[in-house]
Amino acid sequence: MLTLSPGSNSLHFDVIGVLAYNSDGSFNKQKAKNLVKLFRPDKFQEVSLLHFVQSCDGVYKRIRYLRASVG
Repeated sequence: MLTLSPGSNSLHFDVIGVLAYNSDGSFNKQKAKNLVKLFRPDKFQEVSLLHFVQSCDGVYKRIRYLRASVG
């Protein structure tokens, strides 16, 4: 993902925001809100590599906790 902006340690949120589009091309506002809530871009609409990894790690920990509580 960072190959789109070489030399940068941050990712523009538009790259992640593409996930808010459905397969038919329509924009899903709820998905977009959830992505913003998850990745928290800064005022320049960028997500640093550290924040991206921390967000993914947080989701992973919640999933593991859910699996442990169900099992």
